[in-house]
Amino acid sequence: MQDLKHNKPQITPEQLKQLLSLREGSLNLKGQSSKRKALINTTLKKTSHVIEFLLVKLDRFVNFTTKKTDKDRNNVAQAARSPILFGIYVIIFLVLIGGLWAALAPLDSGAVAVGIVMPSTNKKTIQHNEGGIINAIYVKQGDKVKEGDKLIELEETRIKSEHENILGQYRNFLATENRLIAERDNLEQIEFSDFLMQDINLPEVAKIIHTQENLFRSRKELFNSEKDGLNQRISQLEKKIEGLEARKVAASKTAEVYQDRLKALRALKEKGFIQKAALLEQEAKVAAAKSDVATNETEIAGTHHAITEAQVSIISLQNKYTEKTLTELREAQVQTASLKEKYNSLTDSLNRVIIRSPVDGIVNNLKYHTIGGVISHGQPIMEISPINDPLIIEAKVSQKNIDSVYEGLVAKIRFSAFKSRTTPTFTGKVVSISPDIVQDERQHPGQQQDNYYVARVEIDMDEFNKVAKVKNLELHPGMQAEVQIVTGTRTLLRYLLDPVTDTAFKAFREK
Repeated sequence: MQDLKHNKPQITPEQLKQLLSLREGSLNLKGQSSKRKALINTTLKKTSHVIEFLLVKLDRFVNFTTKKTDKDRNNVAQAARSPILFGIYVIIFLVLIGGLWAALAPLDSGAVAVGIVMPSTNKKTIQHNEGGIINAIYVKQGDKVKEGDKLIELEETRIKSEHENILGQYRNFLATENRLIAERDNLEQIEFSDFLMQDINLPEVAKIIHTQENLFRSRKELFNSEKDGLNQRISQLEKKIEGLEARKVAASKTAEVYQDRLKALRALKEKGFIQKAALLEQEAKVAAAKSDVATNETEIAGTHHAITEAQVSIISLQNKYTEKTLTELREAQVQTASLKEKYNSLTDSLNRVIIRSPVDGIVNNLKYHTIGGVISHGQPIMEISPINDPLIIEAKVSQKNIDSVYEGLVAKIRFSAFKSRTTPTFTGKVVSISPDIVQDERQHPGQQQDNYYVARVEIDMDEFNKVAKVKNLELHPGMQAEVQIVTGTRTLLRYLLDPVTDTAFKAFREK
């Protein structure tokens, strides 16, 4: 027995703590469940009391409305019964009408955007490609200008000097090119370009033309002189050939006569009528005559060869003349093209010394006010706000609304500068939407990015002009406008219930 007592299981302190904590937890759960039951019972009792109270009130209300008299009703309530019933009926009627209107009447829903009135072609930024020193300023901030009016004039001394230098070189090379073309085409006179002929009354141009004409004549005369010399030699050689041909014919005939006489002498020799010496003498004459014929033929061949050489010299002379002309022409054309480009560039710069207005408009944001000031190349000088272009509104559409905004939608416009109480909203139409988001250029670094889509809204000017004529209104570029782009219609009831249904939908989806 003592062994059994000593062998019974031992409980460690840690296990004892765990058992105690489990017991306390079970007691706490029992306590919490009892508290929850008590709370539920209390809530049910209060709810039943409220329902009983409402039922009592409803019963009294029904009794009040259905029974004209009641012994439990005091005199004040009895006297006020008719007005109260009338008010109740009016309230019920208004509630029914309001409910029907809220459920059936369509209301416009749209995307609200803030916009700026501006010309349809935007402001014209005036710049100068090269820049320069200001010589005169013809306008000031807010001036009205017409297309072509002077705005600013720059110093022209340097450009004008360079322009005159390049112009002189261009005229010289152009006249040289015209002369070489005439030489290449073997013309009798030079056909100068219209660019030179239009200024022929100028002394410098007349001198250039006169110089080229003299050079043309002298070169042509030199070439013709050399060519004529060779042609004359050919003529002389041809005449020599004619003489040699005549001598050849005469020698041939003499040889034939001598040959016939030789035959006769040989016949006589055979008969013994003449001596051998006479025969030999005749044979010598025949040989001499044949030698003369051969000599003439040789001279004729040599003369023909000399004619050929002269003709080759003429061709060579022509080729050298043409090759030299073409080489000089190519060089002149390269120089002329280069100088023409420089001349046109300087002419353009000279014409732009006076900066003019590109459109009718109003001077805005004038940045230079000092005579002698320096305008940097490509920098904005001023802006011209067009006054004859149709006005539109550039509205900033939020990214969350872009899915329902597209071209052709109707827009309702209210201008901040006009009194909202007396001025109605105006109608417009969305004519274009930017393909991508636009970031505000005026935003400072470090600020939260303000990205939006730009919708261009065309104002119904016929409608606006009717109201403007009566109320003496006028639109100006830069005016702010509140634009509501109508994206659809929905009822008031739908408008009120949509947030509730959306919230409930999201709540039911939460885990």
